[in-house]
Amino acid sequence: MKSKILKMAGITLLVLISFFLTAPWLFKGKIIGLVKAQIHRDLRAHVNFSGTNISWFRHFPRLAIGLDSIQVICVGEFQGDTLVTAKQFEITFDIRDLISARNIRVYSVTLNEPRFHVMVHPNGHAIWNSLRPDGDTDKKRDTSAKAFTWELQQYAIHNGYLDYQDERRNIQVTVVNLEQEGRGDFSSDRFTLKTKTTADAVHLSYDGTIPYQVTAKTHIDMDFRVNNKTHTWSFNTDQVSFNELKLHADGFFQWINDSSYNMNIQYKVPSTNFKNVLSLMPSFYRKDFASMEVNGQVHFNGFIKGKYDESQFPAYHTSLHVVNGYIKYPDLPVPVENIRLGLQVDNRDGIADHKMIHISEAHAEIYHDTLDMHLLVKNPQTKPFIDFALVGKLDLANISQCIKLEPGTRWSGLLIADIHAKGKIPGTEKQKKDPFTSWGDFELSDFLYSSNAYPGGITLQELIMSFNPKNVLIQDLKGTCFKTHLDATGSLNNFFDFALGNKPLNASMDVKADELNLREWIRTDRDSSATAVARSSTPFIVPGNMDFTIHAEAGKLHFDNLDLQNISGNLVISDQTVQLHHVKANGLDGDIALEGTYSTLESREHPEIALNYEVKNLDIQKTFYAFNTIRKIMPVAKFMAGNLNAHMSLNGRLQEDMTADLPTLQGEGDVELVAGSLKD
Repeated sequence: MKSKILKMAGITLLVLISFFLTAPWLFKGKIIGLVKAQIHRDLRAHVNFSGTNISWFRHFPRLAIGLDSIQVICVGEFQGDTLVTAKQFEITFDIRDLISARNIRVYSVTLNEPRFHVMVHPNGHAIWNSLRPDGDTDKKRDTSAKAFTWELQQYAIHNGYLDYQDERRNIQVTVVNLEQEGRGDFSSDRFTLKTKTTADAVHLSYDGTIPYQVTAKTHIDMDFRVNNKTHTWSFNTDQVSFNELKLHADGFFQWINDSSYNMNIQYKVPSTNFKNVLSLMPSFYRKDFASMEVNGQVHFNGFIKGKYDESQFPAYHTSLHVVNGYIKYPDLPVPVENIRLGLQVDNRDGIADHKMIHISEAHAEIYHDTLDMHLLVKNPQTKPFIDFALVGKLDLANISQCIKLEPGTRWSGLLIADIHAKGKIPGTEKQKKDPFTSWGDFELSDFLYSSNAYPGGITLQELIMSFNPKNVLIQDLKGTCFKTHLDATGSLNNFFDFALGNKPLNASMDVKADELNLREWIRTDRDSSATAVARSSTPFIVPGNMDFTIHAEAGKLHFDNLDLQNISGNLVISDQTVQLHHVKANGLDGDIALEGTYSTLESREHPEIALNYEVKNLDIQKTFYAFNTIRKIMPVAKFMAGNLNAHMSLNGRLQEDMTADLPTLQGEGDVELVAGSLKD
């Protein structure tokens, strides 16, 4: 009897073990079918994965299924954009749900090596909203079929990468090596979610009224009090750190719908060492930060409060005060001392035009030199008001004596500034209240900058600028760049409006150069790296924030196989287009006159060109070897001698390597051969 019982127990155990080992493969087809059906129900996107990985052992006693090499590709407005890729997306559930008639309850989710690409278009539409199924999808669902129900108890992200771009507000955030895990009963109406988050680097850049960039190693331990009925997450923690700066944060974040949120978040550092705040500046943090001697006290606090949606931004406030700041590297002789800073950024209702930036004081001393600045900016978009002053003297050679620069970088020269501006920027409106006034001078003498990227250096013997309410005058500029000696005068007609980011910089310049060697300016051997070579072969992108008129003269110009003398003409840069007017030169034993445009407004990859030229008495052989286009269009010129006159208009596009896209060229004109002959 005993042996029969043991035999039956053994058989039963063997069956259970066999089922335990083979169940994942027995149900694999059914599981994959359920996963695909769930994706079709919940996502309006193309979801691809290369295979599945099923295991009892990773989360025993629950079954784990991993989707390998998963991709989520958007449709609709974000057609073709990849929202996320991951090495593996894993969920766990109870196999009894698979056998029974119940829906499958998902208990945990893990993403391994995900790459998120999140964007918001200028119209405020966010990429995640494009994932929502069409409104009538529910009507088409088979409610009798099994579905996944989310009873999450934990989630994890390992080695993640996030790229967030908000084109509407000019904000970009990049997160490198994101590790995050959370534990809590998501199925409860109220529960505590315990989270841990680390990232090797969080890069934040903002290209607004006053651009700024921050890079920080991040660590956050936070417990959220979650109310699922109101979709509110509340928190209170002292475990937030960015590099060396530790913050206290408390408040709540509330989800209203997929594009609307409410929040009230406060943060503060009541008192801390200046070194901790300095760690947020990459130029300091990367170079021997631990051995730096830094003193000074800092007070830092702020809040973000209100609603966030496609048309509204929360109110916010940030206040930073530095007193008795001192910075010194142990192996550099000169400290930066007596640093004082008072910064406040406010917006009472989240409307972009109601932003106020106030630097009440900024003071620093380097050796015997001092710099002082204050700045107040209000209503930057509609009626910009500015109160600005920069006063001081600085020997630029002392920069390398107190701050560590990139290897091979050198600064020298003497800077003297006494600049003031106050009132509403001219052109915003005509008013007697707060009339704009500006005065002062800026001088830079014996300036030199050189680096590994610019080994020849840039020198300015003299730069003198004067400020007045109408414009900024460049009274004198003498310098050398890539062996070209330059002399210039001119005016910046809306400098402060440009500085606040509202309008393209309007300027006019008269420039004279002795010998301009474009081979030196754009040569590709300046950096032998693959990146530099690729960059040098891409089209020149005309800036969109410029409205320049330049009258230029040059004694000589060299480019590729072309040598010209006595060049003069006008250059207009506006609306992402370069216009050439009344350009004249001597070269190829003849005279050249041309007008033309080069534009990247319609396409940055294939710039548009238009050219009208008239040439007289050009040597045929020299012209053939000077222009690659002539060699392609007119190969017979290789065997010709003599001179030619020509008038032609031509338009078309350039290729990505800046050579002519021959099938796009259209033109008309005439060519006159003077005393021509054929040989060989």
